[in-house]
Amino acid sequence: DYASSVAFDLERLMQMSENEVDEDDQGVFGLSVSLSVGYFLVLAAVCWQTFRIVSFGHSIKSFHFAFLVLCFLWSILRIIFFLSTAPTSARTTLLLYRVPVAIQFATFALIVVFYAFLATKRSWQRSKRTISIVYGV
Repeated sequence: DYASSVAFDLERLMQMSENEVDEDDQGVFGLSVSLSVGYFLVLAAVCWQTFRIVSFGHSIKSFHFAFLVLCFLWSILRIIFFLSTAPTSARTTLLLYRVPVAIQFATFALIVVFYAFLATKRSWQRSKRTISIVYGV
């Protein structure tokens, strides 16, 4: 039963000594920092690729650039979420937790649209509008 397990967890948490809570906080902090470093490395790779696209004069209206923009937004929001130690409102935490999931879904959907582009290369101009509307929804 969920309610009894929550009550048991609360009792156990209240019985913990200060040292046990501090050790647990240090573990969570270490995990947050390591995840943030990983997301920062992803952000650095995305920035490098974006710099190369812009500096070499490649088309900004490309699937690659759109994918990089979505990855940039996703990694920035993840870094902010994992490094935010100041108490924030529940709404802010929920937004920082859920918006990257929507961006991740948009990224996967963009991969599907790119596959549709490759599969219908000859008739892309005819199906471009329909696919764009479906992607937008």
